[in-house]
Amino acid sequence: MTTEEIISTLRGEYMAVRLLPDGTVACLGELLFTRGIFLGCDEFSWKRRFCFEDRERASAEFALLQSEDDVPSGYTARRL
Repeated sequence: MTTEEIISTLRGEYMAVRLLPDGTVACLGELLFTRGIFLGCDEFSWKRRFCFEDRERASAEFALLQSEDDVPSGYTARRL
């Protein structure tokens, strides 16, 4: 799949999808008790997830991302 096709597919699954300046895809999505930032996304999975109890903080940190190597601040849990 092309990056554009991946983004199109993920838009149906997440509340927001971004192509980052480094060429990778990041997603923002609702979880049961938190909002998550998903980095290194493709059509099958993600590489890292950061969970935020403060949903507005998650959205703000999502907007600041520049690469899949970024570590957003203020998260309550992460999965690598």
